[in-house]
Amino acid sequence: MTRALGQIAVPNFNSPSNLQSVGNNLFSESPGSGPVIFGSPGNQGMGLIKASTLELSNVDLPTEFVNMITAQRGFQANSKALTPSDEVLSELVNLKR
Repeated sequence: MTRALGQIAVPNFNSPSNLQSVGNNLFSESPGSGPVIFGSPGNQGMGLIKASTLELSNVDLPTEFVNMITAQRGFQANSKALTPSDEVLSELVNLKR
């Protein structure tokens, strides 16, 4: 026996293109978008919720690629900065012997 314990509310706006961007792929209600309207999935023009499906990525690939290259260059610079100090310490140990 099954019975529904709850329902997911899906938000919608009269003018979704007028939502205000607040950064990081987030949007908020604005006077131009109108108030939020909640409904059930698949009814009254609301979106659907499908099990076992994968949503396409919403990541800004060029930005993330630049961030990855920046991190890699920082790692390379740090490793090159450690090499001379390691050589100096090795030379000091050799001098002590």
